Amino acid sequence: MNTAAFVASGEVRALLERASRAAGTAMSVHDYGRQADPSCIFSHGARAACRYVNAIERGNALCQRDRREAETNALRRGAVTPFICHMGFACVSAPLLEPERGMAVTIGPYCPLEGVEALESDARRGLRAIETHDRVQMPFSLRDIPATSANVFPAILAWMQEGLNALRTALQPAVTPEDASMEDDEAVTKRTRRPVRQAKDDPYQAGLIAAALAGGMPGKARDLVLAALAESRAPARKRAGALRARAIALAAAALEASEQAGFVCEACWDRFPVFIESARASGADQRLAEAVMELLSGIKRGAARTLPKAPEYAELNRLVIGRLEEGITLDEVAAALGVHPTAITHRLQRHFGMSFSEYLGRLRVDKAKELLRRTQLSAGDVARRVGIRDVSNFGKLFRKFERMTPLEYRNQFGSRK
Repeated sequence: MNTAAFVASGEVRALLERASRAAGTAMSVHDYGRQADPSCIFSHGARAACRYVNAIERGNALCQRDRREAETNALRRGAVTPFICHMGFACVSAPLLEPERGMAVTIGPYCPLEGVEALESDARRGLRAIETHDRVQMPFSLRDIPATSANVFPAILAWMQEGLNALRTALQPAVTPEDASMEDDEAVTKRTRRPVRQAKDDPYQAGLIAAALAGGMPGKARDLVLAALAESRAPARKRAGALRARAIALAAAALEASEQAGFVCEACWDRFPVFIESARASGADQRLAEAVMELLSGIKRGAARTLPKAPEYAELNRLVIGRLEEGITLDEVAAALGVHPTAITHRLQRHFGMSFSEYLGRLRVDKAKELLRRTQLSAGDVARRVGIRDVSNFGKLFRKFERMTPLEYRNQFGSRK
């Protein structure tokens, strides 16, 4: 997949929209490539002031001039480049991928915390430069321009980079051996590899985190957050920064999954810049998990207002997690809850985007990953601990969700004693 097709993919566009929402302001991506005039290939969240100014010919020309200069510098330097546009608004440009690919992203406008009082006067000055008359009243509202710390945007750009790198790997054609297990991993690499159907990509377990919070299980949600943080592939010297970026990406994904489930998350999004500042000050897994959970605590309150049957999710989680090792069927869960099996599947699908079998499979794989990271149990023992008696089936289920064998996972993320 070439760079343009990759950036145009639905998965990348969803990631960029999520980042724009997290930043609380607009985002655009321009392709410089070999073109004399860079083309806009993504735009989201335009602010009222920008829409007004860009409708004026001179205003549009000045906006493009300022943005191009910043994006060109960002691509040349390969670094985040803050700038002030002709309207006095702050923005940030950076390479979207590697600088040589010629893709630049710009986030803004925003108002630095120390410049809030000057925002309107700067905007009026900018208007006088593009209009022929002075205005008594502003022709647009400035309330949708966030006042925030400049430190927020480098953090958002960092997690965007992690997300883009993960998507580049995920969107590669998946070729995995059909019958691999942990014990025969070396042998199966010599076999002919065949494509297998992968589950919907959810690298941060956002759906399970939302379901756990909706079901009144913050402890389970926190375990999922810690597990996702533990799966950072960054080398030791870059681990702290990578963990912060991963925590920000995880929190944004969990909020998005919760919104798709019908939860009220506006207050969480409003607190996102504060969360980013907190994450930047946290270096250890535990402190980052606490910062994420503090932000996501609003999801449960939102769930109570939008899901009249939220208590049912608490019982569902309790039943399935409590009997994970011995195993439990959909019919048994339905009987315990006093509902039809189809009703459970429909509710999980509608609110969390997964069937009962996928929900159960994800819980099993999540528990298996914890055992693989923290113990030296064999694949057969791990499989039995999560309710799977056939080690081959365990290998297939694990690869379906993780795109790697259990042994590969342990080699990457297991504790080394």
